[in-house]
Amino acid sequence: MLKNDIIDFVASSNLFVPHFHIPLQSGSNKILGLMKRRYRKELYEDRIKYIHSKINDVCIGVDVIVGFPGETDSDFHETYNFLLNLDISYLHVFSYSERDNTEASSMLNPVPKNIRNERSKMLRSLSEKSVEYFIILKLIA
Repeated sequence: MLKNDIIDFVASSNLFVPHFHIPLQSGSNKILGLMKRRYRKELYEDRIKYIHSKINDVCIGVDVIVGFPGETDSDFHETYNFLLNLDISYLHVFSYSERDNTEASSMLNPVPKNIRNERSKMLRSLSEKSVEYFIILKLIA
């Protein structure tokens, strides 16, 4: 996960564009655990807040995967609500896809593709709203 020293360095330099692209993958700690991520959503939220405290008008992009095996409607809505309340600029949304010879490909409770597609559309719509909000804020500033 992004550390304070990197954020501070970018904030103090005139050589960097104020843009971060930070993979989240899920806003559900349960799903992050199934994905074997070494962070929880609370740490991610802390990093986003720290970036905003150091850099005005920063653009923050986020990678999210929908439909990971075991993701319930409740897990997805937890992710949606987490992202809705996170101060970010846009989302890069990916639907989970099976890959041979991976641990995830043999996991129980796969999410049907039509559900993955619905969830992806919902997050892409949320992303469009985030982009519009970010642009409006930039125009006002």
